[in-house]
Parts: sequence; C-alpha cells; structure tokens
Amino acid sequence: MIKKILQIGDPVLEKKSLELDIKKLEEKKIQSLIDNLIETAYSEVEKSAGISAPQIGENLNIIVARRFDLQKNEDDKKVIWEVIINPRVLFLSEEESVFWEGCLSVGVGQKALFGPVKRKREVKIRYTNREGKEKEYHGRDFMSHIVQHEIDHLDGTLFLSHINNPDNIWTSKKLDEYMKVHNDYPPAL
Repeated sequence: MIKKILQIGDPVLEKKSLELDIKKLEEKKIQSLIDNLIETAYSEVEKSAGISAPQIGENLNIIVARRFDLQKNEDDKKVIWEVIINPRVLFLSEEESVFWEGCLSVGVGQKALFGPVKRKREVKIRYTNREGKEKEYHGRDFMSHIVQHEIDHLDGTLFLSHINNPDNIWTSKKLDEYMKVHNDYPPAL
C-alpha cells in the first residue's frame, strides 16, 4: 500500500529510530511495512533513490535503497530495491564526494528542495535483509550517498543539515530551469 510521506517539520522525522527485533521479521505487520516502503518508493520512482520507515511514520530501522549500481545503464528501467534492516556502518572512506540530493520528505513537486551534499565517497555496512539473512554492502559514489542519506533518516537527520550555505538550496523549479540552460548542476557556493 502506498503510504503518505511525512514532510519536514514532522517530529517523527527528527527522532532516532529503534532497532528492529529480528525475531519479529517474519510477522505479517513487519513484512507489510516492508512492502509498503517498496510500493511507496516505487510510486515516486522518477524522484526516489530510497525511503526509510520514519518517512512513512514508522520509527524502525528499515530502509529501502534503489540499487542503481545493478542497473545495466541509465536507460535500464528495471528497478531493484534493497531492503536494509538495522544497518551498521563498518567503514567510511576518508575521501569525500559531492552529489546533489533531494528527499521525498523535503518538499513536494516544484517546491521540493535540492542541494549539493558532501559525504564520504565509500561506505560499507552490515545489515539484515527481509529474509533475515545478514549481509554486507560496499557502496561507492552515488550509492554511498544513498546509503548514508537513508541511514541519516534513521538517526533523525535530513540532508539539509549537511548544507552549510543556504544559497546552495534550490527548489525543483529553479533547479530544472538552471539545468535546461546549463545541462548540469549549479556549482556549489
């Protein structure tokens, strides 16, 4: 079921989420929550690289991340969602990278907000998948940003907190207009 996505200012988005008791993973309620996360993310597939349980009002450590790294190319329409439960960061690189980020919980439509975010270029996590198996994932570049962005949600943090200069925050409308002319993202200020 597609769920309403909470927006910036909702106190649920500012809370640290609770670890999921893996013994409860097989419960229908938890599996339905995971299905709801996937369906909600897929309903926003043109804009979504992931979603976390807090974004639909559930205070649990569950993330769904889009696996762009498994797509054959940019035109590949096959969307793969990785279910990440109770992620633990094992490694963050010293090297950083900057990618423009947005968030389904930070504005809607042309009022959605975007900005350049500096994060660690690589991340390695350990997590449990929806079948209860422990896995590890090593993400680089954009995939590292997606994983870190979603883990931030579990800690009650939105991507805007990583942008120090408010002049780097753009509405979707303003960003689209800029990109039509320049065919690239604006330089960070």
